Amino acid sequence: MYQASLWVLVGVGIILFLVGFLGCCGAACESPVLLSLFFFIVVICTILELAATIFALVNKEKFVDSLGKVMEKCGNEENLRTALKPIQEVFHCCGATASTKHFFVDGGLCPGELATKSDCFDVLQREIEESGETIVVIAFILVAVQIASLFFSCILCRASREVRYAGYYA
Repeated sequence: MYQASLWVLVGVGIILFLVGFLGCCGAACESPVLLSLFFFIVVICTILELAATIFALVNKEKFVDSLGKVMEKCGNEENLRTALKPIQEVFHCCGATASTKHFFVDGGLCPGELATKSDCFDVLQREIEESGETIVVIAFILVAVQIASLFFSCILCRASREVRYAGYYA
C-alpha cells in the first residue's frame, strides 16, 4: 500500500544525488557545461518548488476535504482500518473520523487510553493548521538556498570561462 510513495522518495533521492554530483563535478573540474546544466536543473527545481508551495497554500482547504474523504473511506472499509494503525500510534488518536470511531473501538483497534482520544481526522486537521506556516517558512528557506546556489554556480561558471595561463590544464 505504501510502496508507491517509497518508490517516489527513492526516485527523488536519486535525482537529488545526481544533481548534487553534477554540481560538485562541475565545480571541481571548473566545467562551464556541467555548471550550466546544474544551473538549469536547479532553476527548474526552484520554480517547481515555488509553484508547489503556492499551490499548497491556495488549495489547503481542498486538501483537508480530500483527506476527510479518504479517512472516511478507510474507516468504513474493514480491510483498510488496520492501515490507520501507524497514524493512530504516531498521533495518539482513535478512529478515522468521528462517525467511524465506534468501528475502531468495537473492533479492538484502539486499545487502552486510545479509545478516549480524538479521531485521527481531527488531529491531522489540527496538525495541518498548526504546521502550515512552518512548512511555508521552510519552503522559502529552501528556495533562498537554491537561489544562493544559482548565484554561486553563475560566479564559478563565469570564472571558469576566463582565459588561463598557458600550461594550466584542469
